[in-house]
Amino acid sequence: MATLEDFSEDELIEELARRRNARQVSKPDRWCCDCANFRYWKGRGEPPDDYNPCQKKHVMEFVVPEDYCDEDYGYYRRVCADRTEIVESTIPESPQPKATKKSLRSRMVVVTPP
Repeated sequence: MATLEDFSEDELIEELARRRNARQVSKPDRWCCDCANFRYWKGRGEPPDDYNPCQKKHVMEFVVPEDYCDEDYGYYRRVCADRTEIVESTIPESPQPKATKKSLRSRMVVVTPP
C-alpha cells in the first residue's frame, strides 16, 4: 500500500484539487452578479456563445436552479481576487413638500357620531 511519502507534492496537490472539484457544488455565499465587475447583456437578442459577463474576463461557474421557484442560481467563483462590492448610490432623497393648510384640510376626515 502506498503512503503519502510515495507521492510528490505536485501529485498530492493535484489529488486534493481533483477531490475538491468533484464534490457536490453547494450554493455559494457570494454571487458574481453582486460584483461591480459583472456586466449584464444589453445587446439585442441572445448573447453570443463567447460572451463573458465578467469585465475581468474570469472563467465563472454556473449554478442551475433546482426547481421552478428557486432564486439561488447564477454565476459564481469560489475565490476571486478582483471582486469589488457594489456600492449603493448615495443619491439624496428628494425633499418632501411642506404641508400647507389646504393640503392638511384635504386629508382631514370628519367623523360624526351616530
